[in-house]
Amino acid sequence: MGLLDKAKDLANKATHKATEVAGELADKARPLAEKAKPVADKAKPLAEKAAEKAKPIAAKGLSAAAEKVNKATGGKYQDKIDNVSGKLGDVLGSETKPKDPGTN
Repeated sequence: MGLLDKAKDLANKATHKATEVAGELADKARPLAEKAKPVADKAKPLAEKAAEKAKPIAAKGLSAAAEKVNKATGGKYQDKIDNVSGKLGDVLGSETKPKDPGTN
């Protein structure tokens, strides 16, 4: 038996063992996944509710941050700040355009 034949034999044995171990792990994981499903089903609406509550808070913080950066840069980068805060505002579902730095 040559070196190549030995390597093929070892590869076949490793593949067989890996398949066997994967099957055993799947059998062990199945009951855990079944136990976790009701918890996940309960958590999903709570997470969605929390996300909805957090959006306006995040939008307010984003707006404040955009205004401060805009003010600190003297309006030099207002178009870029507006662009980024607008995109983030779209994700948050709100208007987050900073004020003109001269209007305080």
